[in-house]
Amino acid sequence: MKTRFVLSLSVLLSLGNLAPAFAYDLTDVGAYRVVTTGLNCRYGPDVDFGIKEFIPRGEEFQSERVVYDEDDDPWFWTDRDCYVRADSAYLQYIDDGEDIDI
Repeated sequence: MKTRFVLSLSVLLSLGNLAPAFAYDLTDVGAYRVVTTGLNCRYGPDVDFGIKEFIPRGEEFQSERVVYDEDDDPWFWTDRDCYVRADSAYLQYIDDGEDIDI
């Protein structure tokens, strides 16, 4: 019975995780769409920097370059003059308004 409870608890906890298990870092500059609930655009490339702007789900932006934080995680410098974490859990690459499978 104890094993069943632990298994059930782990299944319930995994349902609350919005990031797909296959998420990966993004490194290509270009146009992106926010695919999570929303995304914080920060003054610097790390979660320790303040939030300049909240970008809601469905909004698009242009990434202009990739920079890396102290943990070697990629962040995009955007056309909104702030940084977003470059991760497929949050962003989808687009080209001229069309979705691209990557």
